[in-house]
Amino acid sequence: MSKKKGTQVGNFMVTSEQGTFEHIKVATVSGNWSMRIRSDMQMYHFIKQNLNEETKAYFESYFSICYTNAISVMDLPYMEQWSKAYNELMERSKAKDAELTKEQDDVILDEERKAYEEAHKDEVKTEE
Repeated sequence: MSKKKGTQVGNFMVTSEQGTFEHIKVATVSGNWSMRIRSDMQMYHFIKQNLNEETKAYFESYFSICYTNAISVMDLPYMEQWSKAYNELMERSKAKDAELTKEQDDVILDEERKAYEEAHKDEVKTEE
């Protein structure tokens, strides 16, 4: 994504730009709307790492939601439903990030220990 060229995602152009902060600019092709996502935001890194031909449908949906919410006058029931849906998303995210069990932690530690030992087997000296 370069400032001159950009990547078209449906009705949106996605470009990388540099200002006070590096940011991604998402704008409608017609130029009537845009948003900037700064480099200190999680979505910035998600876009940078994942925007490709296979994920364009996801990002087109995301940008469309941002666009329609930004330009629309919404009634209170819509905003309440949106807030509820957002809270449910956060709960699903928390569940994905749940703490490891002791057993899961032990398995990971064992795998890391074995990988370290294999990588440094010539350096490891056993005491006899």
